[in-house]
Amino acid sequence: MSLIYSTLTSIINKISDEFHKSFLFTTIFSILGFLENQWVNSFFKRLYPSENFLSFLNKNIILKKYIFHPLIVLFIFALFLLLSINPPSTSLVITLLLGFIAFFIGSTILPKRIPLKNIVQFSRRDIYSIGFCLTLVSIVFFFISVASVGGIPLIKPSIRYLLKPAFTMPVFLIIPGTCLIASAYLKDFEDNIITRSQVRFRFLFLLAIDCAFLLLLGYRTPL
Repeated sequence: MSLIYSTLTSIINKISDEFHKSFLFTTIFSILGFLENQWVNSFFKRLYPSENFLSFLNKNIILKKYIFHPLIVLFIFALFLLLSINPPSTSLVITLLLGFIAFFIGSTILPKRIPLKNIVQFSRRDIYSIGFCLTLVSIVFFFISVASVGGIPLIKPSIRYLLKPAFTMPVFLIIPGTCLIASAYLKDFEDNIITRSQVRFRFLFLLAIDCAFLLLLGYRTPL
């Protein structure tokens, strides 16, 4: 398993490095670096909440220990499904049950059974490269989806139903992709490589990318 992971991450790292060396991405990152410096030294960063914003909530025991408990999350999600107009299909119910069980085991039972030192550690470079490649794939399939219907679904709502799930499903890889990139930036912040203001700017930019591409797709669900 480690050999497969090492091989895949090696390939992904090489792909990421080659794209970062290209003229297009060098230009893009240069522009983003300039905008980031302007943000860090601008007045607008003061509009962003400080690290002590809503700090009183940290003293709330319910919010810290119970509100995000796995069982509460499962209960709320199940309640949401019960309120749906149309009952879910049998296959969907089975899939959800398997997902609920796996989520409960992974979030509640395994952390108590497996010591933290035995958890697999991923390098920052691998996480960033995987996230970068996922985001790149999603953007490519976004343009393929748009080209296949001859327009942008948000501007022409009638064509959103012509989108092919085989093309739209990979577009949603932008969500885990940008999350992995964000986690790499968070690691840089923890290691004092970048500042809090830089992390905020990069998080806002990644969020803007997610919203832009998914909005332009017209909220087309994968299936």
